Amino acid sequence: MTEQEKRNLIVEKVHSLYDKGAIDDARRQRLLDALPRTDDRYLDASLQAIQQLCEMQVDVLRKHIEDLDTARRMMHEAIDRLECSDEAKKLAHETTNYQSSAEVIQQVLTALADPTERAAFAQDLDEMVKLPTWALKLHPTGYPMMSEVMAALVGWLLQLDICDPPVAGIRIVEDDEGDRFQMLGEGGEVGFEAGVDELRENFQGLFRVAGLSAEERLLAEFAFHERMGIPLEELDQTRLN
Repeated sequence: MTEQEKRNLIVEKVHSLYDKGAIDDARRQRLLDALPRTDDRYLDASLQAIQQLCEMQVDVLRKHIEDLDTARRMMHEAIDRLECSDEAKKLAHETTNYQSSAEVIQQVLTALADPTERAAFAQDLDEMVKLPTWALKLHPTGYPMMSEVMAALVGWLLQLDICDPPVAGIRIVEDDEGDRFQMLGEGGEVGFEAGVDELRENFQGLFRVAGLSAEERLLAEFAFHERMGIPLEELDQTRLN
């Protein structure tokens, strides 16, 4: 399914929710107005979320939406109290405006209630707004389903300590099965190992769904090869599509 087909399906399902009385016209319009501003990388999650809403009974759905609105409002109020820049708060609002998982919202609220985690969260936001656009589009916060290993590798690529403990290095080794990469801990221990081709394919998939411009894609490609220690192959149009 193409990105445009996904957008069309979301529109169809929004109208379906309105037609059966699950949402009012104001909410329908807000959802439709937000869709053009939704990055391609969020479409799968948005489509999955609205599909789940369509499967609920109308009265259950109305209560679910009311509870989500309340929780989301509490989360935004907690974000506004963070000691970070206005740009960082704006970024946090933009990335959570359409969060539809009550579990995720509760996790954020729990974290923001802890002084230590709240301070770390504010610091992370301030660091994120300083990132170039291509790096911000790849940041794991935009991909709730990203694995911990992939998030750690993206952190290494962006030179951010996303995981705890952070990745200390990447080593490329050769064996009978071909080139492999090893993700190293602070003591030099191997935390994860897989084929270089698998590593490259995973990042190529991330680059494709991140909504990168042609220039941003090139920057991401060069950063990937430099940080991972993989020789840079000639970039052709096929790789960049």
